[in-house]
Amino acid sequence: MRILQIATYYETYLREFHRVRPHLQERSYAEQLGCLLDDSFGAGHLIAPHLAARGHEAELIVANWVSGQARWARENGLFPPSGAAEAIALCVEQVNRFDPDVLYLLDPITLDAGFVAALKRRPRLVLGWRQANIPDGTDWTGFDLMLSADPVCRKRACELGARSTALYRPGFPDWILPRLSPRNPEVDVVFVGNVTPEHSARLALLEAVARGAEQGRYTAAFHLGNHSGSDLPPAIARISRPPAWGTALYQATRSGRIGLNIHIDITGAAMNMRILETAGCGTLLLTEADPELASLLAPGLEVAAYDRGEDLPERIEALLADRVGLEAMASRGQARVLKDHSMAARAEWFERIVLEHS
Repeated sequence: MRILQIATYYETYLREFHRVRPHLQERSYAEQLGCLLDDSFGAGHLIAPHLAARGHEAELIVANWVSGQARWARENGLFPPSGAAEAIALCVEQVNRFDPDVLYLLDPITLDAGFVAALKRRPRLVLGWRQANIPDGTDWTGFDLMLSADPVCRKRACELGARSTALYRPGFPDWILPRLSPRNPEVDVVFVGNVTPEHSARLALLEAVARGAEQGRYTAAFHLGNHSGSDLPPAIARISRPPAWGTALYQATRSGRIGLNIHIDITGAAMNMRILETAGCGTLLLTEADPELASLLAPGLEVAAYDRGEDLPERIEALLADRVGLEAMASRGQARVLKDHSMAARAEWFERIVLEHS
């Protein structure tokens, strides 16, 4: 099958990516895309590069990546986009030229039913992915299938016009591990992620953990994105480090003995990418207790879980008191991720979903 996946990346990440690679935009589209994918931003979601091994002709487009989209346009005799909106609009022409059997949209808010309707020929199967807030006015009537690990999002997808839904989860890009520096924890607790108005519970728990660090109970570092420094509580701001994207995210995750996970407010507690990113990097994952967690990692054996009402600093201290047990649990968690949640395993799962709904 011909499968086309379209993603959007954080604008903050794309700016930083090109800031440290000032001459990349002079290279070919294929070279630029290879470099971008090599940095591993959102790699657990990017299934297209792993489908060729299963006999499919698959390509990936980053819709709002102005540099790459501009180079693609020039190489194909088109006027290059000058901004993100024009880069995204170019996707219609890219889909028309590739003419996929399957179209998989990772950002069905930006690329919704209107985008699908603008295509010259509708692909045989149109899929989307969503596991975050769904804005009012969203229209998914052009979608055959919406993927999500969140049952609330799946229910809402049908209400917004999607014909069907299916359970699916991102995987862990195990190929990145040899590229990372050896694991040598610098702090006891690390958190790598965003804080926005949709993360109120996360912010409250991070503040509690930060206060524990201030009291000398353990050391901690938070790599926080999508915020202005002035909106952070002082205890968090004092241990905040620059955001980490792409390969740097995985390296930062390996810098802690314990990797903390706190979900976005609107979803359940066994769903986000950080679960596999943390455990897959060999860092002990400490995440919210949830009935679904056992389908990914065994609580108490491969992952440490906490209750929302629990004293989180006290839980962290208890884990750190048994360093041998902590590292053994982390090792078992990593082994489980590499065995059951690799990108190869996710490619097989994605293929089964596509075949079932084609």
